[in-house]
Amino acid sequence: MEGKLTKIRKEFILHGLSEKTQKTYLHCLLRLQKYYCKPLELLTKNDIKEFLFYLIHTKQLSQSSITITYCALQFYFKKIMGNKAMIEDMPRIKRKKKLPQALARIEIKNLINALTNLKHKSMLLTTY
Repeated sequence: MEGKLTKIRKEFILHGLSEKTQKTYLHCLLRLQKYYCKPLELLTKNDIKEFLFYLIHTKQLSQSSITITYCALQFYFKKIMGNKAMIEDMPRIKRKKKLPQALARIEIKNLINALTNLKHKSMLLTTY
């Protein structure tokens, strides 16, 4: 694996990835290899799906962590291994949409009354 790590690091540098991204991608790849206890080249598409499911369901990682792992796998299989089919059609986790939290009338009133600058106060009064 040491020779493979050197090759991966060289590819990271050639593609201009930042140190932080290199470290994160390498961590994701090592976590995948540790999970299956076999070289990454021997993994199947189904293995990768199972690993992503494990991260989402069992480890309950955040959407951004899953996306970073997906990007690391995509970089490895597309750029280093030259195997686009391995990561193609892989489902991606969707970002949860949240509605903004609305302020209560009393909170708005307190906010406006707390302002001392007339310009700021008039902007907020116009907004609300």
